[in-house]
Amino acid sequence: MSFYKEMVEGDSFDFVANSARCKGLTPIESLKKLCDDTSDLIQALRMLGKAHIGISNAIEAFISGHVTYQLTQRRYRMADLDSKFAPDARSCLKAVTASRE
Repeated sequence: MSFYKEMVEGDSFDFVANSARCKGLTPIESLKKLCDDTSDLIQALRMLGKAHIGISNAIEAFISGHVTYQLTQRRYRMADLDSKFAPDARSCLKAVTASRE
């Protein structure tokens, strides 16, 4: 999530940029590989979760919660991208938080 913010701010010592340098990739290629690896990991976790509904529910809750949390963090400047998902995620997180109080 911080890749966009770091690129805008000119920070070239972030995980994606460092990984790109180490692997001889461009930052965009490195970001794509990170996204692909993350997607593969999520699929593997979901396959593991199929063995038990409780595990599956926990995995889905973690994935959803983590993504929602990251999208709502103003430090990542998602609002700069002029997309609806950051405000929607922020509203969702507020609703979930309020329901737990």
